[in-house]
Amino acid sequence: MADRNKQAEKMGLVGLIALCVSAMVGSGVFDLPKNMSMEAGVTAQFLSWIITGIGIWFIAEMFVILSDVKPDLTAGLYKYAQVGFGSFTGFFSAWAYFVCECAANAAYAVLVMSTLDYFFPGTFTGGNNWPSVIGASIITWAITALVLRGVEVSSGVQKIATAIMLAVVIVFLVSVLFHFNIHTFTTNMNATHSVPSVSDKPMGSVMHQLMNTMMVTLWLFGGIEGGPSLCLVRPRMLSRLLLRPLLVSLFV
Repeated sequence: MADRNKQAEKMGLVGLIALCVSAMVGSGVFDLPKNMSMEAGVTAQFLSWIITGIGIWFIAEMFVILSDVKPDLTAGLYKYAQVGFGSFTGFFSAWAYFVCECAANAAYAVLVMSTLDYFFPGTFTGGNNWPSVIGASIITWAITALVLRGVEVSSGVQKIATAIMLAVVIVFLVSVLFHFNIHTFTTNMNATHSVPSVSDKPMGSVMHQLMNTMMVTLWLFGGIEGGPSLCLVRPRMLSRLLLRPLLVSLFV
């Protein structure tokens, strides 16, 4: 346990933030404008971000409190479930989380190979042919080997990967700002009626839109539950160090 604590301390705040951000911000962020515009108008989108942000804030605070009360529980959600509700609940939580992660890895593998098909047309068509399976397997095992080399090595690579990802997001945001039209943005903000001139169509009541778009915003925060297991540091420092990566990740 002492060796794991020393490794985690060497990771530092930047490494923890990089891990939390990369866990929470996936490829879905690039489809965010399209997905949200299909579900809600500007008003409902703003309300959705506010409500979801407040909810995730409380979840982050909950993990901080749990880390302070039970600093020895650093194995993640399933450990909290086991201690609080018994071994069966802990096992069920771990198994369900494992199944979800397997599905997520498969989805990311298809996405990566489908994206590579743009550069190698016809080679990885749809991301679901045999070359895609082989390529995705190589990438998955390469990442596994990287993680097995230790937290310092994987943390260093994670910092670079997170920096590249955020740089792409920043370039995207700058491009959007250059093409931003305030008139289009403020027209039919509630999205409750049709405006043919800007291709707007009624999307129902604001409450209906809010419920639909919150599924998108909530999905983007998936991964915050991994924060406690990343902060394997000394018990008296755990809650203090855990809060900063989670809050910075929430802001990003």
